[in-house]
Amino acid sequence: MVDTVADAFLAQWPKDKLKLASYLAAGDFDGLLHTAHGLKATMGLLEAQPVSALAQRLESVAAFADATAADGLIALLAREVDLLAEALQQRSVGFSGQI
Repeated sequence: MVDTVADAFLAQWPKDKLKLASYLAAGDFDGLLHTAHGLKATMGLLEAQPVSALAQRLESVAAFADATAADGLIALLAREVDLLAEALQQRSVGFSGQI
């Protein structure tokens, strides 16, 4: 199951990353909240608790429409999720030749 979630996450993350920036720029805190909520759930399924906690913080900040705090959290969350995505991609490459 983790592999299925990881594959879906790797396909979706670039889109979600763009959505976060677009929603913030547009002041769309509902969109920001929903995207952060989805990331929180996905990170939980991937057992990436620190990253899930960051997404939860972003979700809370979006609920209060705090653009300044959201901007900082989006940058931090994006760095951490990018690192996770890179690790997952390397893991899948490492196993690609094995049966």
